[in-house]
This record gives sequence, C-alpha cells and structure tokens, in this order.
Amino acid sequence: MDLDAVRGQFPALGDEAHSPPLILDGPGGAQVPRQVADAIADYLLQGTANLGGAFSTSINTGRLVATARRAAADLLGAGDDEIVFGPNATSLLFSASRALSREWQAGDNVVITALDHEANISPWRLAARDRDVEVRQARVNRADGTLDIDHLFSLLDARTRMVALTAASNVTGSMVDVKRVCQHVRERSDALTCIDAVHYAPHGSVNVERLGCDLLVTSAYKYFGPHIGVLFGRREVLAGQTPYKVAPAKDVNPNRWETGTQNFEGMAGFVATIDYLAGLGHQYDAPGADRRELLETAFERIGCHELALTKRFLQLAAQRPSIRVHGITDPARAHQRTPTFALTMDRASPRELATWLGEHDVRIGDGNFYAPSLYKQLKVAADTGVLRAGFMHYHRLDEVDRFFRVLDTHPSLANGSSPR
Repeated sequence: MDLDAVRGQFPALGDEAHSPPLILDGPGGAQVPRQVADAIADYLLQGTANLGGAFSTSINTGRLVATARRAAADLLGAGDDEIVFGPNATSLLFSASRALSREWQAGDNVVITALDHEANISPWRLAARDRDVEVRQARVNRADGTLDIDHLFSLLDARTRMVALTAASNVTGSMVDVKRVCQHVRERSDALTCIDAVHYAPHGSVNVERLGCDLLVTSAYKYFGPHIGVLFGRREVLAGQTPYKVAPAKDVNPNRWETGTQNFEGMAGFVATIDYLAGLGHQYDAPGADRRELLETAFERIGCHELALTKRFLQLAAQRPSIRVHGITDPARAHQRTPTFALTMDRASPRELATWLGEHDVRIGDGNFYAPSLYKQLKVAADTGVLRAGFMHYHRLDEVDRFFRVLDTHPSLANGSSPR
C-alpha cells in the first residue's frame, strides 16, 4: 500500500513537513478523505430536494438513495433490498429490536455477550424486559479479552430467539469467529443472529452471505465516512416483520424500515467513502474487476498493513512492564485482533495519560467506550476505563514508535520504568 498516496487524501493527518498530530482515536471515529467531504458539499450546494418530486433535484435525490444502497450492498455482500439506512447503528438496532421482539413469548430467551458495545446489548435487554423474556450473557476470557464461544453455545436452547454478538470488540480489538457462531445457531435453534460490525468494518471485509447472519450493522463514520448507520437485514427477515413507521409511509422493503427523511448529504458522502475504499484495491486487481472485488482486495491490503502495525505495537508494549494491554498480547496471534489497544497503568489514570498525550499532540481516547459488561469481566474500573490507542490503515509503522516515545516521557514511565 502506497501510504504517502493514502495519507495525502486525508487533510486532517497534516503535512509531514510541519509536525502533524498523531491521531489515535480512530475507533471513536476515523478521519475522512477529501473526496467524502467534497461529495457532501456538492450535494448540499448543487440544489437539495426531498424524495417524491417531479423536478430534477428530487429525481436526483432518488437516484442518490439507490446509488447509496448499491454501494452499501457492495460493501457488505448483500442485495440492494437488504440495506436499511439510519442515523447510526444504535438507532437502527433499537428499531429492529422493537419490531423483532413482538413475537417473543414469556419463557423465551435472548443471548448477548459481555464483549459487546451497549448498542448491541441495551436494545435486546430492554425488548426482553418488555416481553418478559430471559437475557443470557456469554462471558469473556479474562486472560486475553476474547469471547468464550463455548459458553455462548451452552446458553442456547429451543427457546432462544436472538443471538446478538460483535464481530470485534471496540475496546480490546478481539475478533470473533462470527461465521462459526452463526452456523452453530442456525443448526441448533430457530434463533436469529445480529452482528455488530461497527468496530470491525474499517479493518476487514464483511460478507453477510459468507457469515450467514440475519442482521448486521455498521456506522460509516468508523470507516472514513460521514455519520450514517447501515443495517443489513436478510430479505426474509425484513419481509417477515412489521417495523414501526408513520402511517402514510410506503409499506415496501427496505424503505419501510427507514423512518423520517434520510440524511441525503450523508448518503452522498457514503458513496464517496465506498469508492475511496474500492480505489485502494484498484492497483492490485485485474482490469474490469467490479466494486465488490475491489473492496475485498482493498481490505486484504489493509489487513496486511494493519497486521504489521499490530505486531509492532505488541512488541513495544511488551518492553514496558508498567503498561498492561488488555486483550490478545501475543504477536503470533495478531491476526485475531484489530490494531485497537486497551491500556492501563498502575501509577497513572487513563484520563491523566490521555491529557498528557494530548498536550504532546497525540490525540487518543480514554473511558469505558460503552462496554461496561466487558470491564466488569476484565476487572477494570468502568468509571475510569482504559486508554485506547486505535490505529488505522493510514498510519505508518513509525507512528507506533512515536506513540511509545511520547508515552515514555510521562513521569510514571520516565521514573524508573524505561523499556527493557
């Protein structure tokens, strides 16, 4: 991957000649390439219009929605009619949980996991509460911050109605074998599966047909786009449920799942986002490759680069005994995680470290990142949480080194805790 060419498309990364900031808050929202911002501006400045009109700008908006749906389908390996847009993944999951839970009965159960962001926990918990349905939570392996899949399997029975799990933790970066879980659920119950791919999506290719899931959500701002949520719903699932909507809205899929006027300028930016990602695969794919093929190639290249970033980070962290990495720490298992790292230190709080790093132009998040169940199992205080370093495909290997160089200057590390 030509990193200079990649970085040149992201104005926020700065000019290398003028000490650019080191932005490590990608898991909270990735930086955006110029073409995405341009697409949003173009839509807003060339004449906006709502759907349903007989005039040109309204017709253009209709075409834009169809184009955005096609782009999302290419990203996820889905059909156009299986794509639902919304303000964010959380809102889409609350909407889906309300509709899907209508048929639940007392005595049924839903299975969630302690590895998940609350966006894929609270909607199902609240729906279960309203329907007098049991909630069962799969635990996490504390040693490496991974999901205990065998425990999840043990929670399933004939009355399980939903299994909700993440594709990768937004805190520890631990990936989940989603395909294995979906296959097991499908073979042993009538439950549906809902996958939170929000954290995973910027790091790897998603193919819903290959995964075998029923629902899957992403948020474009995590993979270099605007604030817009995307829900995949298997065709039969969307058709078999009755979503909450206003009475005059058309009762056709997938539109009936989209409440209110959609974020059309966000859709314009979303299309540009997918085209940006596909462009990363252009130099490697054969001429004539379609966009889905280009996206798969792009994520292969992203994966190779991020694997190197992950290994480098774990190697440098291991040289600093006062730093604890929560999650997979063995460089040989780097392929089982994303380059997102949850860190704690005994002698400094995550907020103290984040403040120090921010003063030295390293922009990094701290807190619980809406994953309190995970902190409970990791024995980490949810009120303070962790320092989260998140690397993306636009980061260079030497920026991993830069992070540790700056961190090493913090008094709690500089006083007697230098690297081994």
